Amino acid sequence: MQIDSSFFQSMVDNLFIFLLVNSSGKVIYVNPKFQTLFGYCLQDFTEDSSLLFKLFHNQCRDRFKTIMDSFENGGDIQQNNIEFSCLRKDHSIIYIEAYFLTAYDKDNRRILQITARDVSNSKRVDTLNTEDSEQLKQLTDNIEQVFWLSSVSPRQILYISPAFEKIWGIERNSIYANAKNLLQTVVPSDRDKVKLAWEKQFRGEYVNIEYRITRPDGTQRWIKDSSFPIRDHLGQLYRLAGIALDITDLKRVEIALRKSEKKFRQIAEAVDQVFFISPADSFEVLYISPAFERIWGIPCQSVYENPNAWLESIHPEDIGRVRKIMADLTSQKPNANFQYRIVRLDGEIRSLEVKTYYVREGSGYLRIGVTTDITERQKIEEALTYHKELFETIYNESADAILLVTLDTGLIIDCNKQAVEMFDFTTKEEMVGIAVSELQKEPIKHIEKSVQELKYKTSKGREFWGNLLIKHITVGNKNMKCFCITDITVRKKAEEERFKLAKLESLGTLAGGIAHDFNNLLTVIFGCISLTKIYANSPEKIDEILETLQQASERAKGLSSQLLTFAKGGEPIRQISKLQDLIRNSVNFSLHGSQVAVTYNLPNDLWQAEIDSEQVGQALQNLALNSRDSMPMGGYLTVEATNFLVKQSALLPLKTGKYVRIILTDTGLGIASEHLPKIFDPYFTTKPTGTGLGLAIVFSVTKKHGGHITVESQLGKGTKFYIYLPAAEPQLEQAILDKDITKTPTRILLMDDEVLVRELVCQMLLELGYDVELATNGSEAIKLYTDAKISGKPFALVLLDLTIPGAMGGKEALEQLLKVDKNVKAIVCSGYSEDPVMSNYEQYGFKGVLSKPFDLEDLEKIIDSIIG
Repeated sequence: MQIDSSFFQSMVDNLFIFLLVNSSGKVIYVNPKFQTLFGYCLQDFTEDSSLLFKLFHNQCRDRFKTIMDSFENGGDIQQNNIEFSCLRKDHSIIYIEAYFLTAYDKDNRRILQITARDVSNSKRVDTLNTEDSEQLKQLTDNIEQVFWLSSVSPRQILYISPAFEKIWGIERNSIYANAKNLLQTVVPSDRDKVKLAWEKQFRGEYVNIEYRITRPDGTQRWIKDSSFPIRDHLGQLYRLAGIALDITDLKRVEIALRKSEKKFRQIAEAVDQVFFISPADSFEVLYISPAFERIWGIPCQSVYENPNAWLESIHPEDIGRVRKIMADLTSQKPNANFQYRIVRLDGEIRSLEVKTYYVREGSGYLRIGVTTDITERQKIEEALTYHKELFETIYNESADAILLVTLDTGLIIDCNKQAVEMFDFTTKEEMVGIAVSELQKEPIKHIEKSVQELKYKTSKGREFWGNLLIKHITVGNKNMKCFCITDITVRKKAEEERFKLAKLESLGTLAGGIAHDFNNLLTVIFGCISLTKIYANSPEKIDEILETLQQASERAKGLSSQLLTFAKGGEPIRQISKLQDLIRNSVNFSLHGSQVAVTYNLPNDLWQAEIDSEQVGQALQNLALNSRDSMPMGGYLTVEATNFLVKQSALLPLKTGKYVRIILTDTGLGIASEHLPKIFDPYFTTKPTGTGLGLAIVFSVTKKHGGHITVESQLGKGTKFYIYLPAAEPQLEQAILDKDITKTPTRILLMDDEVLVRELVCQMLLELGYDVELATNGSEAIKLYTDAKISGKPFALVLLDLTIPGAMGGKEALEQLLKVDKNVKAIVCSGYSEDPVMSNYEQYGFKGVLSKPFDLEDLEKIIDSIIG
């Protein structure tokens, strides 16, 4: 499927904040999303070179400068999820979550890619929650009434405001430790009433109760306690809250009324509430306590002179309702309890609660009333309501899917609107009760990791990528997990497309390099063939041409071997080997004729290794060549090998066990820091005549042997390579028996589908003194071998080509031959070293392996090793 590039451009322009900065720290591109959010365009950065740093708020600027300094000094940057506070052009603050990544443009110049997303909304919510909670605490800590908060299960006091200690005369900690201690302060005759009120509270009822307490000093006080339930977003009873008032003074007023008016006035004028008396059939003020002046901010005398003066302070929105209540009180004489607001002369709005009742006075009635300032209590109730509504809004309007999941069964017990839409359900009820694992395309990778990327599937089978955040939370008395899922499908697709493009670019580079090297070799080969025709009658010229042709063929064989080694499936053909001679011979070969002096430190007790000697030798040659090229005027190379034990806590990406560590240290030019991460990439080179395959092959060989390679280097200070190869258990050396050089004519069966290869190898076998019969595929080979065995002229050895297009190959043929003769001796031949048969030939019944291309000497050695 092809996707128009405009799709990706639109995504970069509109979904993320995106900037590009060159190696000098200059902004070279900003996308439309950045211009919209910050108010700056690219021209602004051109005119003000320091503008990039001015974007970041003071406390974040140093953190950003550290990243830029590292980038400008050549470091490769890859940092995710860094949060910054930034300043827009209008000086307002925006919060972003930024991703930094070093990249390269089409001219291989380093650039810093900054991708970010706006997280201001979630940041403001976090700040708002913190500020509101602090304001609520300051409010409850400073009011004269006692504010309390209790959990439902277990029944435990969570908070009591400091006023408790003043009224009760005991420390709050005693109540936190055991809520039942509160009941012990209640006068015994009132305890049953209090217990009944508590049971009503925990059933979710609103409760108003008056009771007496005994302080530690023996004095008693009257308490009025009003409580109300708090429910969570599921409607479950979650908390209890209440306000407790000291009404001792008010009670004393009631007692004083029955004893003497003088005593009544003394007490009434001392209470915080406004106490007033008026005739039952009017609102003429017979008495009003001095607290009226404190609450209303106007003198009591004004009410005596004008009974309606207090009405002028009532909030315009409440005046109509209050007048209706007053009319009802005058006509019907009911006891009343109502609330309203007043606006003081200084503009402050206060909330009041009025309670009235009637007492008989002679032949008539008096209206007795108490007005309490409930402004602070109401602020607490409003704050609690606001918090509940705020969290419900955040929960339901979040752009992320939120799932509440049980700890034990993993079932969804609640979800928000975005979760229903994201997983293609119609209603919330369809999701509740489903196991969250049913929505996951793959299981959670790391239980201990709270944030991870997973693939999900919806109810309609649609798949998408999500960023999962898991938090353990408690709602009421229930412990559960909260899954927060962000849809990151667009970002993942963008990453996949960038990866595909990078692979295509690497493949193009690799193909170009291969074509260049092989075309050079083919030019030599075709040229030699042309000259051979011209100088057919000149033996001396023919010898020179054949020598050149052989050299070109050897180079082609080497390049083919390197490419197969570098290929994904090119498995080494291992044998247990001593490394001392291999290291010395490989390095000496590469340094022959150079001005580099080499020093070896190869101990005699060095562990053996099970390796493909040709591949490891090639890797060592490439490393030595790399050192030689870095010292064109001569220098020093130190080669050492040691036994190395990898423990479980080691930082190397290796399994625990024994390894041989080979270290090559040169005094050459060194490698620039920006090039170090890429030196093992195929066809990456800084040499004018280099192929870029040398170190890539070293990396591939090391990895395929189960080892590891690292490098240390600085410009002007040389380079040090470390190679780790798995060690093998020591093997007893077998005595080499002298071979009888006189060969008895021996019959060999050769199977190969290529005519030229078949005829050439046949001539080589005849030259070595063997009788040869030929087969083109496995079926012919089986028939010839069976007939020869029946006739009494069996074959001593079978050479089987591994792959025969459209016919039976060597592996299948040997399976049949073993049924005919369990002692059959066979050698597998192939140019595909990546086939597992080549690296594990003995598991498939073969006695030896012969990799193409090979010469007469290679053929003779493998045959002698099997049939002598």
